[in-house]
Amino acid sequence: MSLQRWLVGGAALLLSMQALAVGTGAGTTISNTASASYTDTSGNPQSVSSNTTSLLVDELLDVTVASNDAGYISVSTPESGAVLSFTVTNTGNGDEAYDLVVNSALSGDQFDPENALIYIDSNGDGLYDAGDTLFDSSVPVQLAADESIAVFVVADIPDAQSSSDLGLIELTAESMTAKASAGSDAPGTVFAGQGDGGGNAVVGSSGAAAAGQNGYQVALLQPSFTKSQSVTDPFGGSAAVQGAVITYTLTFSASGSGEITDVILSDNIPDNTSYVAGSITLNGAGKTDAADSDEAAFDNGAVPPRIEINIGTVTAPATYTATFQVEID
Repeated sequence: MSLQRWLVGGAALLLSMQALAVGTGAGTTISNTASASYTDTSGNPQSVSSNTTSLLVDELLDVTVASNDAGYISVSTPESGAVLSFTVTNTGNGDEAYDLVVNSALSGDQFDPENALIYIDSNGDGLYDAGDTLFDSSVPVQLAADESIAVFVVADIPDAQSSSDLGLIELTAESMTAKASAGSDAPGTVFAGQGDGGGNAVVGSSGAAAAGQNGYQVALLQPSFTKSQSVTDPFGGSAAVQGAVITYTLTFSASGSGEITDVILSDNIPDNTSYVAGSITLNGAGKTDAADSDEAAFDNGAVPPRIEINIGTVTAPATYTATFQVEID
């Protein structure tokens, strides 16, 4: 907190300032003393000060809630513990406590997420993990002016949903000062003496409450892609020595039901190895290295060289297993 003084038109303005993006902090005292100068009857310069007027800056009650996710979160059906991420920000000018409420029974969707719980990002890493705390409505979230916190909604997805079905979630944050009065509070509503710093609390443009919304969208087809390796050395063992052959296995699976298109598997030939000609297989069948009528090709002109397997359309459930080999230089 710093004290600054301006002299404007003969008036000295004393302002106790708090450096906040949201403006002057709640509880700040603004004082104003004017001065007058004159020449008395004896020709001497004189000055006189007025009384000092002071006021206490009131607390503005404002908040925002925003989704952190780029879009709806893909889920399967059923699924437990699906996570949505939000940010709650105190956009007011004083310390304030907030109640959090989740609503999963919204209109405009196809199902209601179940067992929705709120978790606070207690360790501040922005991720939902074991370090986070289950929100307890008896212990409101305390935020300083301009402070934000990540909040997670964790819910279960019911069984027997259809592909692309949507389940919406709404997270609401409300100032505890405003919540003490029944109903919603119009901007400008004053709570006398209840502001941070001893002044009044005044409802801001948000109505002292805000809601953010996102949802879960069912994707019945769930792709997965894994890679493994095995080594055979020139002596019949598995030592990774010069001349040993590494066999890479790529497994692409699609579970559930539905169809995806334009599936291409690609893998670069690692440095310090050379591709073993004619070693590509797909689901146990040998494939040529040339870019011809079969699904596979070895592209020696690429940088780095790579193999590509153009599977195309995959109708779930399905699994494709491809292998190829390289030799350690």
